Amino acid sequence: MAKAKVLFTHPMIESGLQELLDSGYEVYCPKEKKTRQEILDICGGYDAIVCPNFKVDKECIDAMPNLKIIATFGKGFDNVDTKYATEKGIVVANQHAVDEVTAEFGISLIVSTMRNIAQTNHNLRTIPNLPWGPVANLGHSLRGKTLGIIGMGRIGRGVAKRALAFEMNIIYYNRHSVGEELEGFLGHAKRVPLEELLRTSDAVFINAPLNDESYHMISTEQLNMMKPDAYLFNQGRGQIIDEAALIAHLKAGKLAGAGLDVFETEPNINPELLAMRNVVVTAHMATATYEDKALMVQAAGRNIIDYLERGETPNIVNPEVLSRLKA
Repeated sequence: MAKAKVLFTHPMIESGLQELLDSGYEVYCPKEKKTRQEILDICGGYDAIVCPNFKVDKECIDAMPNLKIIATFGKGFDNVDTKYATEKGIVVANQHAVDEVTAEFGISLIVSTMRNIAQTNHNLRTIPNLPWGPVANLGHSLRGKTLGIIGMGRIGRGVAKRALAFEMNIIYYNRHSVGEELEGFLGHAKRVPLEELLRTSDAVFINAPLNDESYHMISTEQLNMMKPDAYLFNQGRGQIIDEAALIAHLKAGKLAGAGLDVFETEPNINPELLAMRNVVVTAHMATATYEDKALMVQAAGRNIIDYLERGETPNIVNPEVLSRLKA
């Protein structure tokens, strides 16, 4: 009996597909990027979809009458209409293969921005006779600074762990405490209200999911709470920050700088952000390593295999579907 058909919406590191192929699944993975309409035109017969940067909304779900599982290509699932998928009895599964590599990138973004590394690299290439010397190209030391983390999940905790190596002090804002034992492991990290975190942090790092509560969580009111020599970092979702408010704040000299891996209208970046020398921008690339992209493909495939062959996977974000199917 033929195994299920799996659709990848984007080109992938092919080595990560091997388990699906070895298990007998029919896999479509494009060699080059396809338009949304091209994917919609071919998706009808597939049982599973893996969807990086592709909206699996009502239109897409309705175009896939055999669809049983939507496997996201990372931890976030805001590109999936989870409510509608649940109504249709379709499982949505995310993955945690990205946690360590994302935390690694997070601390790199902090170091690169605060120590003026990325900016100086750019300036040396574009500004003739850029000054050198004891008071030129200065940044800020991380040592002894307070890092405020918004979203203390696995990635946030990974960033905190790495920040300890730079002798930073950790505070965090999270819906729930991570517990005294873990707080102790993370240098006696302290859970505080958002307002306190913003007022006291030298660097604010966002790694929260996007939802109704977090949309524009950081806007003019919140930016006004921050120190004028503080830095703001975001590798959660672009819409968590009101970008127009951030630009106005930076132009007014009310922040030392920012490091952004995500944007409100990506892949389009506001030209004003690109023009600011105290802003480091990257291309939503916190998981962008050869090794980890292959692991992410493999993890998405493992979610599909687990669910289709055993009826469960540890990464389901809408477990009520399973209850309904078993009833």
